[in-house]
Amino acid sequence: MGGAEKTRNPLQLGHAIALLRTDFSKEAARKKQGGELTSKEKAEFEKIKAQQKELLAKIKKLEKAAQKDKALAKGLGEIQNQATHILKEPATMDAYIARSICSISRSVLSAATSIMSISHGATITSGS
Repeated sequence: MGGAEKTRNPLQLGHAIALLRTDFSKEAARKKQGGELTSKEKAEFEKIKAQQKELLAKIKKLEKAAQKDKALAKGLGEIQNQATHILKEPATMDAYIARSICSISRSVLSAATSIMSISHGATITSGS
């Protein structure tokens, strides 16, 4: 199994989970309900943004290993762009719902990236 195949499978899983959550989740039901974000939802959205900052820090640590692996570099670049975009988004219902749905997909991608980075000799430590 080549490097691209290892990368593609977690990506497909993440996208499949996001599609399911788009129509069959508490987020989908909340979007149909409409209205402004509650204080709890605003706090959850801020938590998502904080997670994106942590993810960007981990990506920074992986950049050296990614120089030797084009698939890893591409995946990290895409995740970095998405995380940066999320940090800039205002706390609106659409942004909150989209980010809540994507948070599971991002967890899958983050885990896949961690596994790939370990196989390339990079170390990831949480909280640093």
